[in-house]
This record gives sequence, C-alpha cells and structure tokens, in this order.
Amino acid sequence: PSPVPTAVTMFASERVPFPKPPRALADRCYTVVAWAEYDTGGHFAEVAEPALLACILHVCLLPASVPKQTM
Repeated sequence: PSPVPTAVTMFASERVPFPKPPRALADRCYTVVAWAEYDTGGHFAEVAEPALLACILHVCLLPASVPKQTM
C-alpha cells in the first residue's frame, strides 16, 4: 500500500457512478488511518454539513501538525 496516511469519509447523499468502496480494498491500496461514514451530508459536504466537515478535517490533520520529538 501507499505509505501516505489516508482518511476516507463518505457522506450519505453522495452521488457517484460507482458503489461505495469496501474497506478491505482501501486497506490493501492505502494506509488508511481514518474511515468514517455519515448519515448526513452529500457531495458538497462543506455546504451541507460545514461544522461536521471542519471537525473531520481537524481530527484527521491535527496529528500531522504536531512536530515529532527527537531523542
């Protein structure tokens, strides 16, 4: 899998021409660090659920912003 940490978020009203990807497939191809599915939102999550999207981004990106300590 790709070594890049990957977060997957799926919103309920997403309109895409393919089915929801299975978690096992994502795990084989990516380093999945977060996986979430929501009953609200849609393709434009920043319009439909701005507070939820902001929280998701904060939780996923916060670890990357903390400097690693060296010993």
